[in-house]
Formats: sequence, structure tokens, C-alpha cells
Amino acid sequence: MGRNMKFLLLLAIFACSITAAFFISGCGDDSTVIESKDIPTNDTTVVIETEDRVIGTVHGTVAGSFDDVRLAGVTVNWSNQEVSGQTTTDANGLWTTPADLGSGNYEFLFKRAGYTDIRGVAYIPTLEEVRRPDNQPAGDIYVSEVLDATLAPLTGTVTGRIYTALPAGKDGADPMAADD
Repeated sequence: MGRNMKFLLLLAIFACSITAAFFISGCGDDSTVIESKDIPTNDTTVVIETEDRVIGTVHGTVAGSFDDVRLAGVTVNWSNQEVSGQTTTDANGLWTTPADLGSGNYEFLFKRAGYTDIRGVAYIPTLEEVRRPDNQPAGDIYVSEVLDATLAPLTGTVTGRIYTALPAGKDGADPMAADD
């Protein structure tokens, strides 16, 4: 073998060694190499820590008290110590809050012109109240509460007689005034 041939053979081996080391080390980036012992198998339990939470919504219908017809356009306000919001009933008297209410008591106020205002309360339970009996993580727990309302119309009828006022007495006293 000639001297040039030995040099080329050594150069090729050196180049292959450098290339192999480069690829084995992750091509120069900060990639993490996963070895086979790190890959979970069927008999390996993987625990992922997540924060469980309760996500609630409240919904219902609003109707008139005399005819039980569902009312459109009723303003529904809700609040607790942390959040507040508002929605309006649709053509079928249905309403709902966004599905992102946290645990706690929520106060509701139903209002529509020509009707009495009505208040209500709904409760979204805490995580401890709805957690699985084995106390294992369950992920997000969705809770939906129903709060229906009935509004009474403010219309009414007054019946009776209207009398003409009597003329004032001789001393100018009102004849309808009570005696002392």
C-alpha cells in the first residue's frame, strides 16, 4: 500500500469518527436523548402532576308567573366576591353563564321592564365536595347547576269609586280630616 493510500484511509476513518460523534451527541443542539430504559412500558405507572379544578356553569329558564310563558329579553346578572357577569334570555326564555365559573356561591338578579325583579342563588361545589372517593386526580370536573326564575307582571287593576271633593267647611277645615 502506498503512502498516499494509507493517508487517505486514515483520513476517511478520522472523518467517519468525527461525523459519528457529531450525530451521537445530538447534532450540536440541546436535544435530550431518551434511552430505552426511560420509555414507559405496560408495567410502568407514569404519574403526571396536574392541578384539578371545578369548572362550573349555571343555566335555566325564565317565565311569567300568570301564564307560564317563557320570557325573552330578561337581563340576568350574576356575581360572587371574585367575578360578575351578565347575559340575556333568548327567544325561548333560556339563559346560561359561560362555562368558567369557579367554586362558590353566586347571586343572580333577573330583570325585565314591566315585571318584578327576582333574586336567586346557585352554588358551584368545591373540588373536595366532588372529588372521587379514592381521592385520585380526576382532572377538570365540570358542574352544571340549574336556576329557573318566574317573574310577576307589574300590571294591575284598581277598582272603586271616585267621589267629588266636598267643599271646605265654614272654618276652612277639611271635611275629610279626622276629629281629634
